[in-house]
Amino acid sequence: PSVERLLEESVRLDPECAAAWGALASNRAWQAFLGLRPHAELLDGAREAARRALALDPNAAKARGALGVVSLYFDWDFATAKEQLERALALAPRDAGVRHAYSDYFVVMGRARESLEEVLLARELNPGSWQPRLFLPGHFVAARRYREAICEAQAILASFPDARNARHFLARSLWMTGRFEEAVAELCRLWGPASAPARVLEDAWRENGPGAAAKALALHLEGHEDTLVGSATEAAAFSSIGGEPDRAFAWLE
Repeated sequence: PSVERLLEESVRLDPECAAAWGALASNRAWQAFLGLRPHAELLDGAREAARRALALDPNAAKARGALGVVSLYFDWDFATAKEQLERALALAPRDAGVRHAYSDYFVVMGRARESLEEVLLARELNPGSWQPRLFLPGHFVAARRYREAICEAQAILASFPDARNARHFLARSLWMTGRFEEAVAELCRLWGPASAPARVLEDAWRENGPGAAAKALALHLEGHEDTLVGSATEAAAFSSIGGEPDRAFAWLE
């Protein structure tokens, strides 16, 4: 059975257990964040489970964290997100997931230095956990500290070769530091060398260089939105790199 089903069974057996309701809320919120199921199937359930937890225990940290995650990523209610995440961290400062969401709050606010500080603190508080390390390259990228992002991503991939998040930010950092051939190679590994996006990118790179390659990929993705993980944001990024800002904004919309 899935974790969610086990948690649902827990609250059925003990509907007065705030911790179980909070864990259920957190599970649903993070499933939505990771795109494991459609948001419509998860968010109302996450909010309701959090409400049940907090009615039983106002200090239910997992429930506070779940409300912060939903407010940040889905409601774009940044004031509520900040309040709930800070309350959750006051109750459970070692919760790496909540601290990751809090660091993303600072990214949204354009405060990259504070974002990075939170991720580094999460790693310090959880030295044996992979989760804080996994998100670190992305926050180095947000802070435009590309060489450190490269080092962190390479270290993660040495232990976890299938860590797509790390490979994505490795490729982006290589690109931003002018190491285009290595960046193209990493993107082809990420998407699969036989995939259509990989072939388009590699062919255009070899024929016309990095700018043309980015533009060619962005053009290819129009009408092929399902060929790439996170296709809309990837297409926006490559449209921008390829000198097509209007197309980039259209993808972001």
